[in-house]
Order: sequence, then structure tokens, then C-alpha cells
Amino acid sequence: MDENYEELVTMIDVSIYLSLILASRTFTTFEVNAVFDAIGGKLGKNGNKITIDIVEKYRKAVLNLKGVV
Repeated sequence: MDENYEELVTMIDVSIYLSLILASRTFTTFEVNAVFDAIGGKLGKNGNKITIDIVEKYRKAVLNLKGVV
């Protein structure tokens, strides 16, 4: 994996974690899923499975914080 790719994955990982944990307090379950679907859809066009897995990991984490999962 090249260095730029790893840096991008790390930035996405950290930004999703920080912003969506805060947002989970005000977003409904439907809105949380819509946000993650939109992010996953954009990233999915590039066929990047590792990044999509990160998105799904944080979807589950945020829903868990909301008490849904």
C-alpha cells in the first residue's frame, strides 16, 4: 500500500470517529444510517474495501452509542 493511501484511510478513520460520535447524540437512527450509506456509496465507487470496512465499523459503533445495536 502506498503512503498516501494509508494517510487517507487514517484521516477518514479519525474524522468519522470524532464527528459522528458527537453527531450520534442528535441524529436519529435513520439519519445515522443515511450518513453512513452516503459515505459508503461515495467510497464504494472506488472499490476500496478497506475504507468501506472502516465506514461500517463506525456505523456499528455510532449505533451502539445510540443503543440500537
